Amino acid sequence: MNIGTESETIEFRKSLAQLDKGLRSLSAMLNASRKGTVYFGVNKDGEVNRKVVLGKNTFAEIKAAAAELLDPQPALDIQGETTEDGIPYIIVSAEAAEPPYAYDGRFFIRRGTEDEPLSVQELKDMILKLCTPAQPQYTEPAKSSRRITLNANQQRVLSYLAEHPQATLQDAADVCDLSLPGVKKIVAKLQDLHHLQREGSRKIGSWKAINNQ
Repeated sequence: MNIGTESETIEFRKSLAQLDKGLRSLSAMLNASRKGTVYFGVNKDGEVNRKVVLGKNTFAEIKAAAAELLDPQPALDIQGETTEDGIPYIIVSAEAAEPPYAYDGRFFIRRGTEDEPLSVQELKDMILKLCTPAQPQYTEPAKSSRRITLNANQQRVLSYLAEHPQATLQDAADVCDLSLPGVKKIVAKLQDLHHLQREGSRKIGSWKAINNQ
């Protein structure tokens, strides 16, 4: 059975005798991609071999080695699988929230299919990002109706009613050379935008312009 090919997030190891190197690769993948998977019992060409034995303590031994070698300790997903021919192999996967992850006190990063030492600058960048508080996502403020620019007709009606608070809408329509239905719509809009309000009753009340600057 062929598993496939190695990649930036997949590593093959022939047996659990290479567990330490497999965990090093896992730390390198976590630092590069925040996720990684190591197959034990698989040759570099992707073929499953017969070099892994699944014992009752196998998973515990893998977890113990990871606890000793990896810092911080990622949550491991360990699975035992078998091919159609009954050949066992082991899959160890992990995902990282935020790197860096150290292997035995050292830092590696995955480049292609190779594990390379992490440069000092790369390590500094990771630590700086880890220590910098996440900025709250910017949400565009709700558009305030008071900031909406009035058009020419709205300004004319507003100015007239501000100067003539006792005027009727028909007066405003005549002076501003607009139709009465048009003035009614404009006044309703001005009230909705909180630029104009009616004080008192409909018949004997008055208009009051509101300064929203």
